[in-house]
Amino acid sequence: LDIHVKLYSSPEALRFNLTNYYGSVWTAMASIGNPPRKYTLMVDTGSPDTWIMGGGCQSKACSAHRLYDSKDSSTSILLPGEFRMTYASGEIKGRHIKDVFRFQETTNHKRQTEDEGVRLTFGQLAAPPMPFQKKYRWYPFDGVLGLGLPEVEDTAKSPRLKSVTFIDKILRKSANTNEGDLQRLNKNGGEFSLYFSKGQQSKQLESQLIIGPADRQLYVAPLKYVYVDRPASFWSTRMSSLSLGAKSFCRAKDVCQIVFDTGSTLISGPEAMVDALLSQIKVNADCDGINDLPTLEMTIGGPTSTASTAHKLKIELTPEDYVARIPVKNSSAEACFIGIVPHKLPAEMGSIWTLGSRFHQKYYTVFDPARLRVGIALAA
Repeated sequence: LDIHVKLYSSPEALRFNLTNYYGSVWTAMASIGNPPRKYTLMVDTGSPDTWIMGGGCQSKACSAHRLYDSKDSSTSILLPGEFRMTYASGEIKGRHIKDVFRFQETTNHKRQTEDEGVRLTFGQLAAPPMPFQKKYRWYPFDGVLGLGLPEVEDTAKSPRLKSVTFIDKILRKSANTNEGDLQRLNKNGGEFSLYFSKGQQSKQLESQLIIGPADRQLYVAPLKYVYVDRPASFWSTRMSSLSLGAKSFCRAKDVCQIVFDTGSTLISGPEAMVDALLSQIKVNADCDGINDLPTLEMTIGGPTSTASTAHKLKIELTPEDYVARIPVKNSSAEACFIGIVPHKLPAEMGSIWTLGSRFHQKYYTVFDPARLRVGIALAA
């Protein structure tokens, strides 16, 4: 994967500039194969899988995007079996491909040679996935870059990866490690972090994906960690309380979970809980009265099977954080709506709440796959 990287103050970190599309989607520019072709990929911490639309797509929605075709790359390898992954709205399928992903980085002012790169497996899809079919033509990305937590075995002593995902490959490469276990990755500081610029197309600090130590210039101390609560392909942790003003919506008996998901824009939760929450707040379409709305408070984290002494963390989202603003066409005005929506996940998954990119605009997040934890601090 050939993501354009600028190396700044720390020689131990790689920085990937991300593009902010109207405060809802963040993308990285990438290139794959030989000869390399560039693609725009949405950054998604909600899934560990990477996929790109394939050259065989017949949908009109695909005509506005650059499509990957393994036949056009001399380094591609067609793997046996189908590529499969599951979104909340259903399963997607495609060809299982391995190809060369390259980097353009500056390390001590010396650029990598074209031959350097890493082979990665990903999905080449024949049609847009169900969540994107209706609007894929208008989306500013050709595929998805999966930064979700790789699936691990539930062992407290030495969790190991069952498969090598994109972010695992990148972390190992940046740390100069071979294919080893998570302990070696841990020793070399295998973290990555995300800074999402504020506003819809901020001209302040650039949005960034950082592989390596967290950047202290991008957050306001302290940086506190919560631990992943279960061995799944989610960056998730427990939520012991959710309140809006004096009203509580997630109590101990509900066994709530929070998922950090940059592939989503809004905050989402179980339908019954969200309906009850939305009945307490109203916002006018012209954005009048936003400042009168209450603050949304969550208490997350706490002890897990691998971190028995972990502390809980309280996070707050003000009305400016959970109310979405949309520019009115041909006008300088804005329209507003509550950026909290219901989802319908299988009951066996429990009471899951998803924190989308609006949360990540307020909070700088650090993802640590070796220690199975997520660091959170107010973004600068």
